[in-house]
Amino acid sequence: MLIIFIGYLNSSFSPSIEAATTNSSIDGEITSGEFTLNPPNDLKFQAKLDGKKQKLQLAPIKTKVIDYRGVENGWQIVVKSSNYNDYKASFGLLINGQQISDNSTIIFKQQQQKLIKEATLPTQVMISANAKAGVYGAKLEWNLQPTITNSITE
Repeated sequence: MLIIFIGYLNSSFSPSIEAATTNSSIDGEITSGEFTLNPPNDLKFQAKLDGKKQKLQLAPIKTKVIDYRGVENGWQIVVKSSNYNDYKASFGLLINGQQISDNSTIIFKQQQQKLIKEATLPTQVMISANAKAGVYGAKLEWNLQPTITNSITE
């Protein structure tokens, strides 16, 4: 019995051990990534004048948009031709159903973020009945723009 009693005394007089608690934090910043438009492919066409309007279906223009901005809203592709006045009397250009001119035109719109989007854009050339023989080329300026979803309320 004596041994049991000594063990009981030792356990009842031992100092109590409490857990120590402290806090820390991990702070960081996540920044927007790449938002780019790959250069669209070039196209060529050939037409023979016959005094009538002609509509030529070309291969599609293809491009890829990479969107690692980390936002929910989408984007749009805008195109204009910097030399429109040089060829407009002879031919017109439709990309994805939109007439291209020297004014910026939205030809593709992605409503929500998509990390990688390959766009295939149907392309047509309309030859004027009064076209003049010659070598022409449309110089296209492509612009990738974020879609702004904020609105002003009054």
